[in-house]
Amino acid sequence: MKENKNILIKEMAKMLKQGATLTQFACPECGTPLLKAKTGNYICLKCRKQVYIVKDEEDERKILYSFALNKLEDSIINKLNQLTLRLSNEDDIEELGKIARTVTIFLESLEKVNKIKSVWNKYIQKK
Repeated sequence: MKENKNILIKEMAKMLKQGATLTQFACPECGTPLLKAKTGNYICLKCRKQVYIVKDEEDERKILYSFALNKLEDSIINKLNQLTLRLSNEDDIEELGKIARTVTIFLESLEKVNKIKSVWNKYIQKK
């Protein structure tokens, strides 16, 4: 237990030397002080997670919307990977056609998600 604490302190010191700053915020999961990296991201070294600081409901909504878009994008990419494997193992022409049409639908969906993300990112940067 003490060894883990020493490792954590050494990691914090290393990040501070690299330009991170110690903040007044604590991790909501473990209570460890958060560091603010040079990138502006808040990090809990103990949980190994990025933490988002929200000032109000609008900030929370923005973050949740961004998470939803990222999760949707990840899901589409995972499905495309699964379909690619099926496509490479399939010999039946009819089934190949079904898979190809489904791939097209997912690619179009991915393109739409990326357009929405682009517009969304421009919107939140203006605020």
